Amino acid sequence: MINLLFPNHHKEFDLGCREEVVKDHMGVAFKLNCKAYFISLAIE
Repeated sequence: MINLLFPNHHKEFDLGCREEVVKDHMGVAFKLNCKAYFISLAIE
């Protein structure tokens, strides 16, 4: 697995209030500490 987060963000992701919303071939949508994020899995 490739680490896509910087160390501080990785710690927040691991220890924060995280809720996965959607995970599919396009990307991952989730909420972290009540803020929505999307990580695209598209290769450009």
